[in-house]
Amino acid sequence: MGMSSYVLDMEDKFYTIAEKTIGECETEYEFWDKMNGHSDLMTGLYSLDEYNEIVSEMWNEFWSKYNGG
Repeated sequence: MGMSSYVLDMEDKFYTIAEKTIGECETEYEFWDKMNGHSDLMTGLYSLDEYNEIVSEMWNEFWSKYNGG
């Protein structure tokens, strides 16, 4: 397995965990807090600002389905 495959596998694991976690959270902060425990899966891929933006976008996209968005 090449390094790029490893990195992509880690990112996929992060997104899988996020998909399972997001519906359990009542606030974006709660989601962000829970996902920070898995941020190591994204290490090396994104800056902290980019990581925070990804988590925020995931939250907004998920809950827009329920807010008429």
